[in-house]
Amino acid sequence: MVGDGNDDLVTVSEWDVPKIHRTSGRRVQRMASSLDKLSGWWSTVEAADLDDDGDLDLILGNQGENLHYKPSQGKPMKIWINDFDGNGTIAQ
Repeated sequence: MVGDGNDDLVTVSEWDVPKIHRTSGRRVQRMASSLDKLSGWWSTVEAADLDDDGDLDLILGNQGENLHYKPSQGKPMKIWINDFDGNGTIAQ
């Protein structure tokens, strides 16, 4: 991503923004990007050279407007998490 020859890391997750992490060989550091404004239910990220310019482009997938849940500012989505069966773990 940065063009310095090191592999970089892009992560996605639910209830968050896509994150780009720059590697220097020894350290991994989060980079600010325009993706920082895209909070959502991200589920996939792929890299491919879509425009044949020699660099990798990111393809991000999330739960979009076709999702059967319809959270809004007045009615936000809520989740409850607990060790419901008492086995010491939280199921995911």
